[in-house]
Amino acid sequence: MANQSGTTPPGWYPDPTNPNQLRYWDGSTWTDATSDSLVTPFSAPAGTTTATAQGTGELSSISTWFTETIEVVKKKAWPLILLTVLVPIAIWVVALILALAVGWSSITNAIDSADDPSVDPTELLGDLGMFIVVALILMAAAAFVQQVFSLAASDQAYDGRAGGGRSIGQSLGLGLRRLLPFVGWGLLVLVAFVGAMIAAAIVVGLGGALRDSVGVLLAVVVGVGGFVGMIYVGVRLVFMMLVVVLSPGVNPIKGSWALTQGRFWALFGRWMLLVLIGLAIYIVGAIINQVASGIGDLLTLPLNLLFGLFGASAVPVLYFQLNGPVDADR
Repeated sequence: MANQSGTTPPGWYPDPTNPNQLRYWDGSTWTDATSDSLVTPFSAPAGTTTATAQGTGELSSISTWFTETIEVVKKKAWPLILLTVLVPIAIWVVALILALAVGWSSITNAIDSADDPSVDPTELLGDLGMFIVVALILMAAAAFVQQVFSLAASDQAYDGRAGGGRSIGQSLGLGLRRLLPFVGWGLLVLVAFVGAMIAAAIVVGLGGALRDSVGVLLAVVVGVGGFVGMIYVGVRLVFMMLVVVLSPGVNPIKGSWALTQGRFWALFGRWMLLVLIGLAIYIVGAIINQVASGIGDLLTLPLNLLFGLFGASAVPVLYFQLNGPVDADR
C-alpha cells in the first residue's frame, strides 16, 4: 500500500492482525481504531489527522468536482483514450472481421440462391442461422474482452485523482483479476431486473384479465414505477464497478448502496448535468449539420471525445471524495 515515495498515506486498510476488519493507519503507525464496515469508512477516527488529501465522506461542490475531473483527464488522457476509445474500436473491428470471415460464404450463398427454386430454403436458413450464432458468440467475446479495459480505465481514472503512479499494465492486470467477479455481480443484477420485469408483466396481465381498464391502469403505474425504480437503483449502484475494482472481497451492491446512502439527489443531479451536457453537444452538432451536412459531426467529434473522457473520470472522482484512498498495491 506504499506510494511512489515509499510511504503509506493515512487511511483505513485491511487489519494485518484480523483480515475481517479494517484498521486505521495514521501515516506512521497502526492506531487502535478499527472498523467492521463492509466498505472503507468515510473519514479518519476522532483525534487523528491526515497529511494527505483524503475522502471526506461528503460530496464536494459541483465546481470542485468539475475541476478535479478535468485534472484527472489532463493527467490520464492517453491511458483513458487507449482504454476507452482505441482498444474498444480495435476489438469490435476484429470481431466484425472474424464474423464476416466465418459467415461470408453463407451470406453470399443465400444472396446468390435467393431466386433459385432448386435450392432447399431450410439449408440456407441453417447456414444463416449458424452465421448468426457465430456472430453472437464473437460479439459476446468482444464485450467480455472490452470489459477488462473498462475496469482498467476505472482504475486509471481513480489513480489520477488519488495521485498514484499506476501503469496501464498494472491496471490491465487488475482488470483481468476483477473481470469474473464483476461479470458475476452484473449477471446477478441482470437476473434481478429480468425477474422484476416478468413479475410486472404478470401483474399487468392479471389485471387485464379482470378488466381492461384495470390492465391499462396497472400498465401505466408499473411503467412509471419501473422507470423511476430503474433510475433510483442505477444511481444507488453507480459505484458498483469501482467497489469491485478497488475493494476486492467486498459485496459491490452493499458497498455502492452504503456510499450512496442519503446522497441520491446530489448524485442524480450530477448525473443529469452530464446528460444535459451530452445533449447540448448533440444539439449543436445537429444544428450545424442542417447548415452544412457532416460538418457538425466533424466539429463535435473532439468535444464528444473530451466529454467521453470526462464521463469516464467523473464517477471515480466522486468515489474518491466519498471513500478516500485505497490500497495502492491493489
